[in-house]
Amino acid sequence: MNRIHLLHRTFVTLNIGAMITGIGRDNFADISLNIILLFFLMLALRIKFWIDDEAYFEDVEKEKLEGGAPFYVGFALAILSWAIWLFAGFFIKNIELSALLMVATLTPSTFWIVATMVRKGAYTEQILWLFFNVFYVVGFTLLFFARADWNPFSQTPDKYIAVVLAQLILLFFLDLIVTRIIELRRRTNGK
Repeated sequence: MNRIHLLHRTFVTLNIGAMITGIGRDNFADISLNIILLFFLMLALRIKFWIDDEAYFEDVEKEKLEGGAPFYVGFALAILSWAIWLFAGFFIKNIELSALLMVATLTPSTFWIVATMVRKGAYTEQILWLFFNVFYVVGFTLLFFARADWNPFSQTPDKYIAVVLAQLILLFFLDLIVTRIIELRRRTNGK
């Protein structure tokens, strides 16, 4: 399990480094409020997912949760997700492209959650992770289509993007609070 932790932490570091590199590449003058909001959201999500993943790995290691084939299939999906996150971070200044890459990032991680739920069923945090991941995917998809002709808000894409990012940030805080309460309750009850 130490190799899994090490690989995971390496990807966390690379993901955060890619976001910082993405913010700093080319020109600092073209950093808008929306890019700052996206950076904050992606950084906060990566840190939260890191903490959630570490807790999950610890539970598998202590055999509180089942490992085996579903775990390794899920872990392979996680690696794919983390690899795509590198590109999402690097292209952060192109909000639509970064959002599309975040959809590509969150989709394998959503399947990872499902893969780990297959054998024994889900525990409460997994259901919440699945629920929130779906909403993150929807939000990032909306960002990708900010300038689409069919979007009624495409005439004011910067305002539209700011509103969607603000809602995603609110969703993140709701996710953080709810999942921490449920996780604390589960760990306190020893399940």
